[in-house]
Amino acid sequence: MHCTHCGKAVDPNDRFCTHCGQANPSYGEDARESSDDHFKTQAYDNYQNTPPYAPLNQDYPQRPRKFNWGAFTFTVAWGIGNNCYICLLALIPGLNIIMSFIAGFMGNQWAMENNTYRDMEEFSKIQQTWNRAGFIFFIIAVIPAAFFMFIGFMTLMSAPALNNNWL
Repeated sequence: MHCTHCGKAVDPNDRFCTHCGQANPSYGEDARESSDDHFKTQAYDNYQNTPPYAPLNQDYPQRPRKFNWGAFTFTVAWGIGNNCYICLLALIPGLNIIMSFIAGFMGNQWAMENNTYRDMEEFSKIQQTWNRAGFIFFIIAVIPAAFFMFIGFMTLMSAPALNNNWL
């Protein structure tokens, strides 16, 4: 059998000519049914009809409003990682402290609105990782700061030149 468009040899079981791409008019119903039935399974049909990620909407329970330590501590990095670009306002001097607190309180809500997660379990795992890292880093940063403030205060209190009259 030959293609009616380009004249090259075509297999009768091919739907299109492999040389020019023209439809093969001799492609019969028998060949079409046998090739399509070969690939049809219930699992494949379910897979084809399911979107890769279903957006979180009202089908899932509302996420409790908890403080997000990851958003508070790593405001800029967390904002980029969770598509919350409003957190980039933390790069402006003066707004960084305010934005850290806003991101800490609104972080879970923003992350849910700006991303598509498969389910609440995936969302919880991702935010728990951010929370754990943010809380640990916050503690690691606060302990040395408190220590040096204590040392500075004790140094001022014991300075003989001040005669302890500065309080």
